[in-house]
Amino acid sequence: MLKTNTLIKDPANEENIKIGIEIILGLWEHSREKRPYLLKMGVNFRKLKVLFIWYDILHVLDVLSQYKQAYSDPRFQSMLNVIRSKAGPDFRFSSESIWTKWKAREFCQKREPSMWVTYSVLRTLKRIGEFESI
Repeated sequence: MLKTNTLIKDPANEENIKIGIEIILGLWEHSREKRPYLLKMGVNFRKLKVLFIWYDILHVLDVLSQYKQAYSDPRFQSMLNVIRSKAGPDFRFSSESIWTKWKAREFCQKREPSMWVTYSVLRTLKRIGEFESI
């Protein structure tokens, strides 16, 4: 719903947006002990992957980064730190999970940095103001 709200931009949804952000960040905060409705934030959630069709850390951060009220929350920063820790040489990022149906695509190669994964991470970091020059 948070992702949908980024497109609608209806001020009447502000309270629902606050609730949605709190739910996601609360799931992250308690990710080791709570796994409601298959929204587990375990090992597979923490793997970098694209396309944004899965429930994973990069997709969730892409959505949350569109809400400035999330930026200063320590739980949001904790999620960002997980992503930052995965940077390779030259601050490039590799896919950590692939779907074999797309194995020929560059974003499904684990050995080499992926332009798409790197772009997705940098777009999120730019959105929060971390890289002004990108």
